[in-house]
Amino acid sequence: MFFAPIYSIVPIEAAAPALVVAGALMIGQSAAFLTIVGMPFTYSIANGIGVGFTSLGNHAVGSGRGRQVHPLLWIVALLCAAYFAIQPITDAFT
Repeated sequence: MFFAPIYSIVPIEAAAPALVVAGALMIGQSAAFLTIVGMPFTYSIANGIGVGFTSLGNHAVGSGRGRQVHPLLWIVALLCAAYFAIQPITDAFT
C-alpha cells in the first residue's frame, strides 16, 4: 500500500513495453521452465531434468541452432528421449 501512489504515476502505456520485454526474456528460458514444471508433474527430479534436456535439444533444432549445441548434450537428450519412449512402446505391445 505504500507504493500505490507511485504506481498510479506510471501510465499503463508505459508498462506495456516492459511486460513485452519480460515475456521475451522468459521465452528464452523455456527449457529451464519446463525442467522446473516437469519435476512436480512427474514426481521425480530425474524425470524433470530429462524433460529439460530433451526440450533444450528440441528448442535448439527448432531455432536453427542445432550445430551450436555440444555433442554430449545431444547424447544425453537422446538417452532421455529413449527413456521416456520405452514405457509407452512396451505398453503398446503387451
